[in-house]
Amino acid sequence: MSCRILTNHVRDSLELAKQAGLTERICDLIQQHHGTNVMTYFYQKAKDLAVASDQELDEGTFRYPGPKPQSKEAAILMMADSIEAASRTVSNPTTLQIQAIINRIIDDAIADNQLDECDITMREIYSLKESFLRALGGIHHRRIDYPGYDFTLPHGKAESRPLEDSNPLPPKPPS
Repeated sequence: MSCRILTNHVRDSLELAKQAGLTERICDLIQQHHGTNVMTYFYQKAKDLAVASDQELDEGTFRYPGPKPQSKEAAILMMADSIEAASRTVSNPTTLQIQAIINRIIDDAIADNQLDECDITMREIYSLKESFLRALGGIHHRRIDYPGYDFTLPHGKAESRPLEDSNPLPPKPPS
């Protein structure tokens, strides 16, 4: 059921895009942004159940309907979507973890022939890996704590009065 919901989001999004009058190029990107990738989470769960009950499992049942990316833009969108989603599964990721996610997602896409129908080059893929690392590194980098602040408290400051009691504007000068 969960696989159907995931595959339907592509079909439903495509329908909405057409209703909204989006261009054919945008509709193509929507349709191709998962390629024929395996829905790994659901496939792995089903595989574990199949092994436990000594049953056969068809991987094709757990693949998006495609088509595979037909343009560089569709390939980039597919990689960016997968990498961004995977990066959210790691709490406080390090640069090395982010780099491993990027490499794994892209290398798996190459090994699964997901990029075979578009004209993206290995040089461009390498450049994309660097760009994804810079972008995600900027989003997920660790910041130092702000002295005197505890952002886990409702008002942020541990040692001050509540924000609604303070006036952020300086007093008005006398007229």
